[in-house]
Amino acid sequence: MRPSSLVVIVALALICLGASASTVFNLYTLSTPHQTSATVAPGSSLEFLVQMVTSDNVGGMGFDVVLPDEGWTLARHELSDYGWYENDGLWDTSEPSDPDTPVVIMNDTYGDAASDPDFHIFTAYDPVGTEVTGTVNVVWFTLDIPVATALGDYQLVLANPEAGSGIGSPYGDVSGGESFQLGIVPEPGTFALALMGLAGLALYRRRRRSV
Repeated sequence: MRPSSLVVIVALALICLGASASTVFNLYTLSTPHQTSATVAPGSSLEFLVQMVTSDNVGGMGFDVVLPDEGWTLARHELSDYGWYENDGLWDTSEPSDPDTPVVIMNDTYGDAASDPDFHIFTAYDPVGTEVTGTVNVVWFTLDIPVATALGDYQLVLANPEAGSGIGSPYGDVSGGESFQLGIVPEPGTFALALMGLAGLALYRRRRRSV
């Protein structure tokens, strides 16, 4: 085989590899773009952004946001802020359907009583039939963590991702990206009081020993 023929074959192979399409949904904190972890105190709130990175031409998409436990309160905000259909009863079949209204997420908020506590986004790009590609914001939401939440590490997961063209043809290479790591920690004031208490106890014991 001549060297020039080999160059052509390698170039075609690289073109084919570069042409493979994919769609990934990512979950970030809204305040710090592309941050996939955070620490908050029980009773606090966080705002999140779901962002789609795609080399497909996407005309419709859907996913679930799975929460680590029941009782967390969520309010999703206008999908139309980013160009998607919002609660029109036909193209947007998201649950909970009412934006800006906090909903206490239970196992059966979306799906059946045995499912994980989650909510569902499913909608089309506006106007129907049009498509987007590249880095696209989908929706932002506010998540309230209950005061009684145990301290520890939790995960938020984007599950059951799907995307399709403007005529409804589904794409196969769609994923939910990496999970979001959420650490529930004591409030700074509570932690400081605990340290002061421990320091006082140590001083008291030291004085008793010296006596």
